[in-house]
Amino acid sequence: TGLTYTFAGGTRIQPNARIVLPRRSTAFALRHPGVATVAEYYVLNANTLSDSGEEISLVSPSGQDIQRFTYDDKFPWPTQPDGTGRSLVLISPLSKPAHGDPLSWRASLANDGSPGFSEGTPFTGSPTTDTDHDGLSDLVEAGIGVDGEIPRLEAINESLMYFTFDRDAGRQITSWVEHSSDLKNVAPTGWARIVNPTIVSRQVVSGNVERITLALEVPPGTPRQFYRMCFTAP
Repeated sequence: TGLTYTFAGGTRIQPNARIVLPRRSTAFALRHPGVATVAEYYVLNANTLSDSGEEISLVSPSGQDIQRFTYDDKFPWPTQPDGTGRSLVLISPLSKPAHGDPLSWRASLANDGSPGFSEGTPFTGSPTTDTDHDGLSDLVEAGIGVDGEIPRLEAINESLMYFTFDRDAGRQITSWVEHSSDLKNVAPTGWARIVNPTIVSRQVVSGNVERITLALEVPPGTPRQFYRMCFTAP
């Protein structure tokens, strides 16, 4: 398991463009005609990515890491892309997500994914507009999904909170949780993004909408702690 591939000299990808590295060029072209590819990487009985996860690195000619991360097929990663036909897809690639974060990924909407194309739905409109006047902006409603529920917070004990939220993984919208001890927007006590939270559960509830519960540790000696859900679209 695992593969090593060196792109031919002069290979260039335009900004926001895509190119596919196929295992067998002829077979890929029959399934996905017209998709831009580089030369195949086929080696008999070798040179394959593992369904169960491994490290992927993209390295520049000078040896510098462009991207390096490890994927998996077990919770909290999406479990459908495990040899059953679905691909592992970045939810919002243009937002420069953390590739090693399982919440940056979802299963493709269909078998074989959509190589060479983006299958996610981009957000259009004004992020702050509340078209239906229900107190939620259009961006938030798109982020949580048509049938999504408002994020909720549950105290487990004095040092642990559960934060549960819905999100439409089929939308190219990035979401995250922030915390603050005083509701201010300035450092050092203002809102701060929670990095690498513990994922307690992750399940599809309807269509592309999934419900995620995070375990958030309350800092010791903190008399008050506030949390909020944030959304952004590239």
